[in-house]
Amino acid sequence: MEGKNIIKRLIENQELLAPETEPNPLHYKNITRFYEILEEKKEFGEKIYVIGHEDLDGIASLYGIELLLKELEIEFKTYLPSRENESYGVSNAVIERFVKENFDFLITVDCGLSNSNEIKLLRELGYDIFIIDHHSEGNFEEENLIHPFLGIGFPFLSNAVLVFVILFLKFGERLWKEKKFLDFTYLSGLSVLSDKVPPYSVNGFVLKKSQLIFQETEIYKVFTEVNTKPPEFRRISRIIPFISARNGTHLIIEFLREKDEKTKRDIMSNIISKYIEEQGKFEESLFNSKNCWQSDDRMVFIISKNINPRYAGWVASRFLKESGLPSICIAKKGNRWVGEARSKPPLSVLKILKETSYLFEEFGGHPFACGFSIREENIEPLLNNLKILSKRISNFIPEPDLFLSEDEFKKIKSILEKIGLMGITVYFKVDEKMYYTSPSGILEIVLT
Repeated sequence: MEGKNIIKRLIENQELLAPETEPNPLHYKNITRFYEILEEKKEFGEKIYVIGHEDLDGIASLYGIELLLKELEIEFKTYLPSRENESYGVSNAVIERFVKENFDFLITVDCGLSNSNEIKLLRELGYDIFIIDHHSEGNFEEENLIHPFLGIGFPFLSNAVLVFVILFLKFGERLWKEKKFLDFTYLSGLSVLSDKVPPYSVNGFVLKKSQLIFQETEIYKVFTEVNTKPPEFRRISRIIPFISARNGTHLIIEFLREKDEKTKRDIMSNIISKYIEEQGKFEESLFNSKNCWQSDDRMVFIISKNINPRYAGWVASRFLKESGLPSICIAKKGNRWVGEARSKPPLSVLKILKETSYLFEEFGGHPFACGFSIREENIEPLLNNLKILSKRISNFIPEPDLFLSEDEFKKIKSILEKIGLMGITVYFKVDEKMYYTSPSGILEIVLT
């Protein structure tokens, strides 16, 4: 997906940069088509399978689609692959389960865009698929795709906010006024913070609504009952990612589905206990990582069988914070290895990993946070290639979103500064000089 088209959208439609913008489902491609297809599936009695991504954004997205399908009275089942021992997105295991259990229609949320081969296989087998995703790598030519880049709306939504926009077409103000939707709205607002998308426009609208209704949610009420101390707004966004999915679901989803008050309290107590337990495991993985890292002064590499793969992203983030360098953590997951990479502007870890993507089995993500799976025999070639590539900083810098003359730059400088203040990184070239936007202003990139 060409970044210049997305940035051009923001520059030409400055109303998209407002602190808060009420959702407009018609601003995003294929939302009405999605509803039409769901009605067709309902009419023909087809069974729907929904799979998600095991982070807060993905869990909130999955739960939102569950609420929609219940309201539409459509038969469905959800499945949340575990990051601990299952593959991301539409894996072969998901396909086998889908076919074996006689489902007809697959919906992916916060995943699917990068699973082109698997989706092609399902289509060849005669099945329908619909993708709801916000990641920046994958097949944007996909016919049944809802993505914030496609359309005329604000393009940098969390996936849960994207699902909020989809549900807004059906439920409108009920999403922040009716009890059964409040926890979804709260989790959608949290996803803005956990996924680090700009808290403006539609993201800002949902975040504000979630803050207003927070104390009315079941999560807040029951957490307070079992923990005596009320949680602060962001607390759940720190707890949920520490807890692994099990048997295709997650404790927070089980909690939200449960009607019995005592059982709800038991589940919430279990969530808190699991969080404390998993925190200890993370600290152990972090300790182990201190003994197995290496650096070439451009990148940091952490590779170990003793790091829990669930925490690879957090370990990479910690090394990024401490070193200031793009960091990649590779950990053993069953019979294979998985990696998580983190960087900060202007250095895009996604850009440099794309140069070595032929070594990966799976690969995808965002410019400054992405992941992959890799065979053990390909790890050393990966490191050797990255160490060569990292010697040139230009290999980290994406192609410019904009090519500007000095006069053109002067005309839109204030808009670019506003975009940077929102935390959106735009790469642009003025004559022969390369720049990028940041919250602290427009900064020049010296390509040495």
